[in-house]
Amino acid sequence: MERTSKTAGMALLTGVALVGTSCTTMIRPVQCQGTPYQCNEVHDATFCEYEATESNGADCAELGLSAPSHFCVVTGAACVLETNYQVPDRSCRVTQLEMIRESGECRPGLPTFMAP
Repeated sequence: MERTSKTAGMALLTGVALVGTSCTTMIRPVQCQGTPYQCNEVHDATFCEYEATESNGADCAELGLSAPSHFCVVTGAACVLETNYQVPDRSCRVTQLEMIRESGECRPGLPTFMAP
């Protein structure tokens, strides 16, 4: 009986891991203004710099999200790697990415996005 419990537990954990990696986060282009750790109306913001290692969609190049390119996501929480980033109403989705750094502001010139 204990072995069945362990097997069921492992199956559940595997299912949770698969669900976690298929998450999609919607982002929109934004231009931040303010002091470090602030982006417009968001205070205590975290700025996550990523490298898009795989992206698809006709609008990715225009948005600065074609692989391999760096981009910044402003969030009120911690940076996340287990997600896909998608721009609503545009044909672009970043399906694989690597974390470059977490900081108090985006590097100048990087395409910058925020969750709507």
